[in-house]
Amino acid sequence: MKINSKTNQNTIKTKQKPYKQVHKQMHLAFLMMIVIVLALTPFGFLQIGPLKVTFIQIPVIIGSLLMGWRYGAILGGLFGLLSLINNTVAPGPLSFVFSPFIPVLGSSQGSLWALVVAFGPRILVGIIPDFVYKKTKKLSLSIILGSLTNTFLVVSLITFIFPIPMKKDINTLMGFLLTSILGNGLLEAISATLIVSRIYKHLYPKVKYN
Repeated sequence: MKINSKTNQNTIKTKQKPYKQVHKQMHLAFLMMIVIVLALTPFGFLQIGPLKVTFIQIPVIIGSLLMGWRYGAILGGLFGLLSLINNTVAPGPLSFVFSPFIPVLGSSQGSLWALVVAFGPRILVGIIPDFVYKKTKKLSLSIILGSLTNTFLVVSLITFIFPIPMKKDINTLMGFLLTSILGNGLLEAISATLIVSRIYKHLYPKVKYN
């Protein structure tokens, strides 16, 4: 009887796997849609005085925590792709650091290193929360580190990869660094923690993918 019971349990689990995978793909598609909406509309940004806070990393972090780092990396890659598209189609003063199609300041050509800035930090935003949570079991810490990964790495990569155009005015550079890390970074980490923690605690008992 015990053997039959174990066999039946294994059979049920085997049958459930395809359905679970389908549901996982559906949730991934839903989170990808949210990333696209946030990236292409004003809903993804909040202007607080001189600071511009982004919420695009939130569905990426949710995907990482609920479905694992592989799915988080896919969402982060989409985040990076949309950043590349936005900065190419509607360029701003710093678009050359996110798009190789925009000439670097002081030159007539773009830099392929812009792809590293656009994709690298965003993919890691989808990877780090999963690993941190599995190691520490601290949800808030996982969310904060995931959110700060984007701000800190983007700013660091810009500083090291594009030193000549960025260091022409040291005061502007220092202001950019302080505003990005202490201003945008902290506000984004706080908002991400408040939103993601509530959503995760509500969804995880129902989903339990990761």
